Amino acid sequence: MMMFPPPPGLDMSNPTQMEAFISSVSAGAFVMLIVSYSVGPFVGGFLGVFLDSSTGIRNAAILAGIFLAAGAMNLLSFKHPIWLAIAVVIVLPGFALLGGKVAQMFGKNK
Repeated sequence: MMMFPPPPGLDMSNPTQMEAFISSVSAGAFVMLIVSYSVGPFVGGFLGVFLDSSTGIRNAAILAGIFLAAGAMNLLSFKHPIWLAIAVVIVLPGFALLGGKVAQMFGKNK
């Protein structure tokens, strides 16, 4: 079951078809994308710092860089709305670092 299924016959390796599909996607699909882009880095940053608090925020920062690189690769693969590109650059590393900071706060309460 998919919340926002692609049309039947969509060739995801065809940039022209993907750009046409993305231009037809609803705003709700993009909101869900941003939400999902925030959950993964947050949990990863949290666990990276929580499980190894001796390194400070370094693990979350490394993870932020990895998520940012993956997001950039996705953005470069085909055309996205500019607001989504800006959100990806802010959300992916931002939530990884936020997760790390929250883990540091939990670690101080032990």
